[in-house]
Amino acid sequence: MKKSISTQMNADSDGWGTDEKLFVAAIAIDQP
Repeated sequence: MKKSISTQMNADSDGWGTDEKLFVAAIAIDQP
């Protein structure tokens, strides 16, 4: 998944931005 500049600037220590984590979490929750 391509990270935007703003996501990289706001990235946590593991390199994932908060918005990106929420997006991935939402997809995971949506799975059966």
